[in-house]
Amino acid sequence: MNDRIKAVFICSPFKANSEERRAEYRRYAQEMALSALQEGAAPYAPHLYLPDILDDEDALARRKGILAGIEFLTRCDALWLCTRYGISNGMRKEISAAQRNGIRIIEKK
Repeated sequence: MNDRIKAVFICSPFKANSEERRAEYRRYAQEMALSALQEGAAPYAPHLYLPDILDDEDALARRKGILAGIEFLTRCDALWLCTRYGISNGMRKEISAAQRNGIRIIEKK
């Protein structure tokens, strides 16, 4: 990892149509966060904790969670675009925010 990159935003899907798929997405985000730690970066993965305090099925709560995550994203050195399961609508918002703020995007599988 580039020495300049200290904080990375883990951008991976979360919203799913089944609990099994959601668990799979959660494990993937955890895997990517661990990978960032192993590379010497500090990962931020809002979808690993915000759904525990917000109702992800409530549109307003979900929007607040995405906006809170984007606020933290603006403080990161890079966005890890985790594409194993494709790109969700929430991820698209995070990608756009990274582009607007000149944050480096690194694709990870």
